[in-house]
Amino acid sequence: MTQPFFHVTHKSNVASIARSGLNPAFSKGHQQTMWYVLRYKLEWAIAHVAERQHCDPADLVVYRLWGNRIEFTKTRLKGVYITADRRRPTKAPHSASAYLDMDLQAPYVPGTKLGDRYA
Repeated sequence: MTQPFFHVTHKSNVASIARSGLNPAFSKGHQQTMWYVLRYKLEWAIAHVAERQHCDPADLVVYRLWGNRIEFTKTRLKGVYITADRRRPTKAPHSASAYLDMDLQAPYVPGTKLGDRYA
């Protein structure tokens, strides 16, 4: 079953992601992986990236892609996944501020595309 996964990054990375997708080779973490969260963890992810990159959440963008949980490795944090695979987002990025203004607590109903509300 596919569901929406979200990746948060600085807006300065948009051109690179448009060229090469979400590419772990550009990861600045201790692992060459890309981090993704489920919708209910998105507010946490935005705050986490803003703190780690010492920037305002308004300088961040959110990419959404559809995937199956078995395509990702679960981390110790609930709702947080990683992968070493390069992936193409299914939608253009949106500002993190726009996502923070949405009701992220709406339930995800398996088999639906409710995640489209957050694109």
